[in-house]
Amino acid sequence: MAKSLVNEKALRAAYQLLKVTTFKDVKLPTASRVTFRAAKLKKYHALYEWPEHVMTVNVDTEALSDMLKIVAHEMIHIALEHNAKCDHDHHDENFIEMANQVCRDLKWDGGVL
Repeated sequence: MAKSLVNEKALRAAYQLLKVTTFKDVKLPTASRVTFRAAKLKKYHALYEWPEHVMTVNVDTEALSDMLKIVAHEMIHIALEHNAKCDHDHHDENFIEMANQVCRDLKWDGGVL
């Protein structure tokens, strides 16, 4: 059985890559302030715990492109929480607007996971 590509080091690298590209103008905590975890999740692709700055991504994620989309999704939550523009955990109009922009920037079809 192949080892999961999702691990703390890969998640940190994905966060840092996205932070210096599509999220470069967005106020986000540095990667050193975020705790990255890989775990088996039954219901979600990922979870973000606020205000502790803990991002947990499902180890069952099989494609690198999916991992990047999942990290981007959680980064949108982080950005909105950090800038007090959302009602914790909801995919409101602010979330959808930012997700659509990220998808346009990165040429992703189908949205962030």
